[in-house]
Amino acid sequence: MADTFDVVVIGGGVMGASAVFHLKKLGAERVVLLERKQICTGGSAKSCAIVRTHYSIPSNTALAIKGLEIFRHFTFTYGQLWYRLSILIKRSIAAVQHWYLSCQKRV
Repeated sequence: MADTFDVVVIGGGVMGASAVFHLKKLGAERVVLLERKQICTGGSAKSCAIVRTHYSIPSNTALAIKGLEIFRHFTFTYGQLWYRLSILIKRSIAAVQHWYLSCQKRV
């Protein structure tokens, strides 16, 4: 591993992983992702992984629509990466189900 990096991304959730992916795609050479625990075990693991496009702020709506277009062509464009993403989504769903069941036990 290099001693110095051009970019240091802190946090290995959806946003951090996406940042690293796109930086590398744009040609960044020395990029490192720092995560305290395991990849996608923090807030991203607790996400319900919903894709929505209903926002009151136009810039958020534009980003959501762009994301939806990327998801529509994801397998074709990124191939094997889709399989890895699906694992992260399954983890997220499992985490939400676990949270829901633990809430039900408390009631």
